[in-house]
Amino acid sequence: MLATLIVGYLGVDAYMGSISADTATQIAGSTYLHWYMPGLALQFPITAIAASLRGTGVVKPVMLGQVLSIVVNIVLAPVLIAGWGTGHPLGVMGAGLASSCAVFAGLAIFCRHMLKQERYLKTTPATGGRNSPPGLMLGIGLPSGAEFGIMFVMTTLIYFIIRDFGPAAQAGYGAGSRIMQALFLPVMSIAFSVPAIAGQNMGARQPERVRETFCGPASCARP
Repeated sequence: MLATLIVGYLGVDAYMGSISADTATQIAGSTYLHWYMPGLALQFPITAIAASLRGTGVVKPVMLGQVLSIVVNIVLAPVLIAGWGTGHPLGVMGAGLASSCAVFAGLAIFCRHMLKQERYLKTTPATGGRNSPPGLMLGIGLPSGAEFGIMFVMTTLIYFIIRDFGPAAQAGYGAGSRIMQALFLPVMSIAFSVPAIAGQNMGARQPERVRETFCGPASCARP
């Protein structure tokens, strides 16, 4: 979290300057990221809690917390951006602030659930070595995390290439990316549920159920 905040705040202006089509876009992007940076940093504890709950088979509270976080963002966005009910529109700054507040609300929901319901989950001091829990987690997590690193590089490169076409082209690409993400929602809903179900059945030594999780009972039936 600390590294994200330090690197983010020190590099956000230079980053936006390298990919923005004009000065107004650079200022707006930097302003948004300055106020959304706390929300990005809070993603680390949220991911740790959510992954821990999924690993023990507890999926519903994670999904509810994420949905409620989105609802908070939807409610706060017009209030902070356009000044609904307050008469003090904050514009782009309000958009970043609304997102950070929504992430904080999601973290609060997760922490409340952990303290009241999931007290069996404890943290232990890390030990060294490749076969230690931290070493195993890095061995599994780094390749998966590399996907997000590649996505960041690809997105940055695209914005850099199209910046000469003007801010309208960059805005159009951003809107198209959001539409594409929405189309991925049904796929992601299945992708996030399958590992939890398969993992539970693997732990219960039920290999047939693991196969059924991925291909269904009919297609997995053996002659």
